Amino acid sequence: MINTGYLFAMWYVFSVAYNIFSKASLNIAPELAWTTATLQMFLGLSYVLPLWQSGLRTKPSLTSSEIVRLLPVAILHSLVHIGGVVSMGAGAVSFTYIVKASEPAVSATMSALTGTVLPLSVYFTLLPVMAGVAIASVSELTFTWKSFNYAMLSNLASAGRGIVGKKAIDKRLGQSMTANNLYAVLTIMATFFLVPVALVMEGSVLRSTFESLKAANKLGSYLGQTCLASIFYYLYNEVAFLCLDNVSPISHALGNTLKRVFIIISSMVVFGNRMTLRGCFGSVLAVGGVFIYSVEKSRQSKIAKEAKKK
Repeated sequence: MINTGYLFAMWYVFSVAYNIFSKASLNIAPELAWTTATLQMFLGLSYVLPLWQSGLRTKPSLTSSEIVRLLPVAILHSLVHIGGVVSMGAGAVSFTYIVKASEPAVSATMSALTGTVLPLSVYFTLLPVMAGVAIASVSELTFTWKSFNYAMLSNLASAGRGIVGKKAIDKRLGQSMTANNLYAVLTIMATFFLVPVALVMEGSVLRSTFESLKAANKLGSYLGQTCLASIFYYLYNEVAFLCLDNVSPISHALGNTLKRVFIIISSMVVFGNRMTLRGCFGSVLAVGGVFIYSVEKSRQSKIAKEAKKK
């Protein structure tokens, strides 16, 4: 059993490393955001495929009907990733994560629209989240609508993935479909979806951009940064699953909140992004609000379970 503190430390290190290498590659080739996101998913599979091939991890087995059932989840999974990457390429990493802090509000709204209404106290905890995101957005020195809109796309896709995924995965699903194997399968399917989309979006500039990078002696740097980002992207998601399995939901929520803080601060240090005092206040309000939301949602869930037992 791996020590929980060690797991959280790895989660933070891998998350920070992914975002730094990802932003570095996007700074080199900002016009290839879709291509970069696709490469990150594809190259990350170089971690899990050898594990399956060597037998160190049991290879999952799925029927064609089960693959079809997972298809909507995989498409949403790809949109979560592409939204975050394009947003990061169009603005500061810190701003992307501040906007992505509003995901619980998006999730709660979508859940309500699909028939799952949360207690009123849970909705109240979302007010500081939305206020914080609004304050941080109007105070952001590098604000662009492209960065904001794609971060919100990531939020919408993530919320949708949670709702659709729950319905798809609640039923019996294949053999050896552990949480880590499920993530790997979704990543493989998402990659197949992203490749043609990325070619449509950036195919016209792909060759010329790679030639320009080669002429400027930046192609190796771009590919190296992208490769490192892809490995750390896959590793931090693997470790996130392990953390979730080893701690309570509240502890995981606190860990996720601190992870956002580490990413925001580290990206500001590495890339020299500045934030106004009002922007800092909005960021703290948004990230802190997400933690309060998680605690209250977990508390209400326990109350509901105890009420059912009576």
